[in-house]
Amino acid sequence: MRNTKYHRGILLALIAACIAGLAFVAIAFGPKTRHSSMCRFCGRWHYEVWRLGIKTSDKIIESDWSAWVDSIQPAHTQHVWALASSSRRKWGGTARMGDYEGNVVVELYASRKQIGEAKARELLAKYHASSEVGWAKARDFWVNELSPLLTNNNQETKAP
Repeated sequence: MRNTKYHRGILLALIAACIAGLAFVAIAFGPKTRHSSMCRFCGRWHYEVWRLGIKTSDKIIESDWSAWVDSIQPAHTQHVWALASSSRRKWGGTARMGDYEGNVVVELYASRKQIGEAKARELLAKYHASSEVGWAKARDFWVNELSPLLTNNNQETKAP
């Protein structure tokens, strides 16, 4: 009788180990979706990960440019997320579903040395003042405001 209990315990432990192993394989190598987005207002990154249809990670990460925006607009709390990239892994492989489309805040931050801190802050305020901060508005702002300014500065520095 004692031997039967011993074998039953080993059998239950073996079954539990198999279930745990299958769960590990399903979570580690099963379907997974990842999205990264960037706030059009402040430039913070938002990362989300789903495994087997369950959200396992949801992070908002500050960057150098979002810290710069916070120093200018500290009251910002409503994020306007724009998809930066997305990927989906099925059991058979990975498929990329989207790519980074650019962000005016990042471009302004990167252009501060070229156009000057005061001008960058002025352009950021003008960008934030726009009522809609969608992709078309951001592209128009880039084309009409920032790009010509950068082009003019490049031509001035190259002139003899």
